[in-house]
Amino acid sequence: MKSTPLPIHKLASDLGLRASGNPIASILAFCDRKVEGFLNEMDRCDSLADFLKWVEARVGTKFYCIRTENDLRSIVAEYVARGEKVFAGLEAELSDDVYGITYRLQNAEAIAPPFISIIDCRREKGSRAYFTKWHEIAHLLTLTDQQRLRFTRSHSEADKKDPEERLMDIIAGKFGFYDRIFHKTVSGNISFSELERVRQELCPEASLQSSLISFIKYWPMPCIYLRADIGLNRREKQAADQGTFDFLDVPVPVLRAVEVSVNERAREDGFQLFPNMRIPESSIVQTVFSNGCGSANSIEDFREWNSRSSGNVSIEARFRNGVEVLITPH
Repeated sequence: MKSTPLPIHKLASDLGLRASGNPIASILAFCDRKVEGFLNEMDRCDSLADFLKWVEARVGTKFYCIRTENDLRSIVAEYVARGEKVFAGLEAELSDDVYGITYRLQNAEAIAPPFISIIDCRREKGSRAYFTKWHEIAHLLTLTDQQRLRFTRSHSEADKKDPEERLMDIIAGKFGFYDRIFHKTVSGNISFSELERVRQELCPEASLQSSLISFIKYWPMPCIYLRADIGLNRREKQAADQGTFDFLDVPVPVLRAVEVSVNERAREDGFQLFPNMRIPESSIVQTVFSNGCGSANSIEDFREWNSRSSGNVSIEARFRNGVEVLITPH
């Protein structure tokens, strides 16, 4: 078992949490108590978008979405004129791999939020705006150093490896798709159309892929999501990378589950599949992939997918970035 990085232990300690063998769980529980308190303060909450606006105010920030260069110049001019000199460097801060940045204001009015969060929505960054907002909120939920003036959300290699930044992503994923709100909206069996309905109703700003994965994670019935595409298994990849195959032994890629996400209810029920497994030749998934378009539904024997399992499963497959598949007990 990997040990928890020291910065996470320190963060837990700075938050006043008792030392434990699982400081990540302690920090998540700490945030959960805060966020649940915010939710309880609302008279009514019908969407994750409404909840985001409420939490934005409760953690003391204000979001500015930058969609054009004019938006950027305008926000810089406004806050530099207010004496917030740090904004003069905002354009340089928003490099290609920086998606959001939060500043502590030095000259905030008494009734104004003490923070400003800039969300870069230009070009391809726009699809990640919803998650970027929650990442900035995660920092504010766990803020302990009152002298800290700024923090960013980036996709730099350094931040991907930083344990605190990874934890902020976990917090953002949990509360950006908060199950206490999400479960009130779920009705009926899961399907791609139902997932999209829930997204449009709860958080239309969220990206298709992030909402799909998160909703499946919290869906109150067992479900497996996978993406099927042509690929090699791990042993074949390693051998190919090492150049150990001679001409006659070059492996033939087959349709495999290149991504697999099993939700908690499925794991509890022993309903399981694994990455890189071959897609059964008899499955409707093979047909959709061969067609190169469209979608299809079928009832299949789960033993064909996992020889240690039994019973029938419902399959929904659609051609999108390979074939996306939802599998549920029938």
